[in-house]
Amino acid sequence: MNCLSWNCQGLGNPRIVNNLQLMVQNKSPKFVFLMETKCNRFKLETVKRQLKFDNSFVVDSIGARGGLAFLWKEEAEAEVVSYTQHHISLIVKEMRAGGYWILTDFYGNPITSKRHESWKLLQALTPTRSTSWVCIGDFNEILRYDEKWGGPLRPYNQMEAFREAVCRCGLNDMGFNGGKFTWSNGRYGKAFTKERLDRAFCNNAWANLFVNSKVYTLPTLNSDHSPLWIVMDLMHPSLIRSQRPCRFEAWWTLKASCFKAVEEAWDIPRVAPSKILQIVEGLKYYKQKLSQWSNQQRVDHKREVKEQLKLISTLQDRNTGHLNEEIKQVQKRVDSLLEAKNLKWKQRARKSG
Repeated sequence: MNCLSWNCQGLGNPRIVNNLQLMVQNKSPKFVFLMETKCNRFKLETVKRQLKFDNSFVVDSIGARGGLAFLWKEEAEAEVVSYTQHHISLIVKEMRAGGYWILTDFYGNPITSKRHESWKLLQALTPTRSTSWVCIGDFNEILRYDEKWGGPLRPYNQMEAFREAVCRCGLNDMGFNGGKFTWSNGRYGKAFTKERLDRAFCNNAWANLFVNSKVYTLPTLNSDHSPLWIVMDLMHPSLIRSQRPCRFEAWWTLKASCFKAVEEAWDIPRVAPSKILQIVEGLKYYKQKLSQWSNQQRVDHKREVKEQLKLISTLQDRNTGHLNEEIKQVQKRVDSLLEAKNLKWKQRARKSG
């Protein structure tokens, strides 16, 4: 069982939805928590169907600000028990946890002067110490000075208030794998800054239940924030896919190598008793050649996306404002790869519709 948490900064951007689809396909999460959706439940219903999730709970945005959404698979057996503009809490059925555990998706107030309201809310949500509890999201605050690079120092009292709230709630930082910083302002030179605002906490009861849990920082795409992937169970069943028949895909026309494969297929001389049979044999070979080309493209596409995402992670980790343009170029490359994939799925949807 695992969860994706992301301050996506607007689901109205089709690139954001493409990125989300990529993460869902690669990570197969049972839960997805989205912050700053900047849309209402009607838009989220469309996104839910695109991501192939069974259930959703939405806190509508106020105009173009805020908005939360939680998506989950049917087999996860979760039930929303409370929500505000800054959180969604759920009970998740789990026999190993005495029947259930609690998942809180949290979004700290982005206005500094109102941050104390977030810590009051966090403490109000705290269950009994014996109840397993995990709390994930964008807290809009750091715990220590080393969780910020560049810009003015964070006021000590601001961090101390966050630390005290975490302590009173009996929460422990679950750490991270990958990049340390989860947000940057994207500026240049001395104006550049990055911070660790997104994280996961859990209490001792939850940590004892999920002893192999890990938190991964994923590459940032079309948002200022990195998504978090929280692995709650390291056992992942492999996905078994049936073989698909070879059909022409619209996205093939975006590849120059497709036309080359077609030319090569037709240039090969064929011996047959009649012109009709020559055409039939030619079509068979043409189909076989395109099928081989398509399979190789699928492998190359998946490998290239993976390599580009790895490059983004490396660049973002090293970035001190001097790599912004290079990061943007790699992100554009990923966007174009995802757009080609999106075109393929749109065509298949029309065929099945």
